[in-house]
Amino acid sequence: MDSLRRATDLNHRLTVFPLGFPMALRTNDPRVLEAASTSWGLFAQRFAEDPIDIRVIVDSDANAEMPP
Repeated sequence: MDSLRRATDLNHRLTVFPLGFPMALRTNDPRVLEAASTSWGLFAQRFAEDPIDIRVIVDSDANAEMPP
């Protein structure tokens, strides 16, 4: 059982700059990118750091058992 959903395709990608820091966002749901763009899309890059890598998986199976 893959409770962390490591095999999920995260084919939607966006880099945003919350408070000027780079954040690379990968997800399986384009709505996550829309929310990120709405929240952080106006921030410009201010720091030349390696981006933090955030992976968001949306699972529509409301009956799925949650990991402990």
